[in-house]
Amino acid sequence: MPKRSIAFYDDSAYNYQKYWFERQYENESEKICLKRLFKLIPQKQTLADIGGGFGRLVPEYANEFSQCLLVDPSERLLKEAQQLCRKYKNLKIKKGFVENLPIENQQFDVALLIRTFHHL
Repeated sequence: MPKRSIAFYDDSAYNYQKYWFERQYENESEKICLKRLFKLIPQKQTLADIGGGFGRLVPEYANEFSQCLLVDPSERLLKEAQQLCRKYKNLKIKKGFVENLPIENQQFDVALLIRTFHHL
């Protein structure tokens, strides 16, 4: 498999949080979709947010699920997620790619891959 570059997200000149601040309509639309989706899920124990970046959507799911995992390949975005999401004690943050997740024999009730497929 060819090695992918994540340098764009690790570039200190690129502000991914600002990118989302300027896209409130899209951001709010995704939050509404998640709220509706979660209403349909009877068992809300575990959730994996694959490609979760700086944790933009963590507030939408961390209070709904008992255990949450955010995975992203960008070290810079993961550091931001650790700062922004430190109040969520049920959230683990790990570095990894979707093809080789940093988890062993773990199943999730929900796996989110939001705005990630174009990177695969």
